[in-house]
Amino acid sequence: MLVNRKIRVSIYIFLIALFTFVLISEGIPEHFGSVDLVQYWAAAKLLISGKNPYNPDFITELERKVVNFGEAVLLWNPPLIFIVIVPFALVSFSLLVFLWGFISTALYLTSYKLCSSAYDFNYSIPKVLLFLRSITFLSFYPCALALYYGQISPLLLLGLSGFIYFALKSKKNKHSFLAGSFLALTLIKPHLLYLFYIALLWRTISSRDYNWLTGFLGTTLLFALFPLIFNSDIYHYYLKAALNPPINFQTPTVGSWLQGLSGIHRLFIRFLPTLITALGFIAFLLIRRPVISLQDTAAIIPLSLITSPYGWVYDYVLMFPVIFWIFTRLLADNSKVTSYTFLIPAVMLLSNISMAVGLTGKGLQNYIWFPFVYVLICGFLWLKKSDACVSPAHRH
Repeated sequence: MLVNRKIRVSIYIFLIALFTFVLISEGIPEHFGSVDLVQYWAAAKLLISGKNPYNPDFITELERKVVNFGEAVLLWNPPLIFIVIVPFALVSFSLLVFLWGFISTALYLTSYKLCSSAYDFNYSIPKVLLFLRSITFLSFYPCALALYYGQISPLLLLGLSGFIYFALKSKKNKHSFLAGSFLALTLIKPHLLYLFYIALLWRTISSRDYNWLTGFLGTTLLFALFPLIFNSDIYHYYLKAALNPPINFQTPTVGSWLQGLSGIHRLFIRFLPTLITALGFIAFLLIRRPVISLQDTAAIIPLSLITSPYGWVYDYVLMFPVIFWIFTRLLADNSKVTSYTFLIPAVMLLSNISMAVGLTGKGLQNYIWFPFVYVLICGFLWLKKSDACVSPAHRH
């Protein structure tokens, strides 16, 4: 074996120690797991008591009973989130922080297993490449950051991974239904995967495979109706809040940077990259009419994340399937090892470590370069894939 066991174990220990140190430097144990989790807990408490969970005064009052970050963390997710977070209100906040840390870790491991099965290799893979894939995931800092903030993003990852896994097993109707049901979980933050939805819709229409829609629409309806049990005005409250979004949030997205660089603090400027990218992608699909497999839909996720109007570094956990797709493509050409077979994993690993040690500063908006790295890698591998599909006789 190219990498013996002692070296592998040493690298694993080093990476675990590195990210433990970084997390401690961020404020463990004072705020670990509670920064964003408190908004979900407070909002759930308000909903089951019949109050408005989007009211800043109500949520601030409740949050300050358990934490005090100076400024309250408000809820901006659509009401579909409540079917997931209402159980949070049944326990104390301190216990919830403890439990959610373990649950999030379990969600990561489950998502890893689902992606591993979905992107199954059908050819011989060098063990060193499998090792590189392992340390790429182990060093994927957005996972640690989501744990630190107590974010809901690991649940979205489960929804995305579960959809891809069960959709590939859709020869049975129950698998198709499960695939759609898992995808509905991603609607907790629907803006993050807008390009993925477009790619998926294109593939669905092209392949005429509509089986997963039953589970998706049925589960979405269930999610939408659930909060009405506690408060019939919940959608009125949400729309009122959504009409006044946090325009000054400095996020690692193109729209946020465009807003900051131009000095034009308008909602249109923030959404402009989303609109242009969506129209451009639709035009690409209509003109080039590419054949997109279910696994290939993951390649568009990094571009979707950085052109979304809102999104944070911990939302990058949604790139789990992207990493699997990249490693699949690296040896897709008859298991041939090329000059970039090991260069690309090295770039990914260096990017992970650079993010963890904060080479670009402490502000999360400064990490916009990270998904760009994956956009370039995915673009390069997609072009190689497209080139391989063209026979030599048709090349110019």
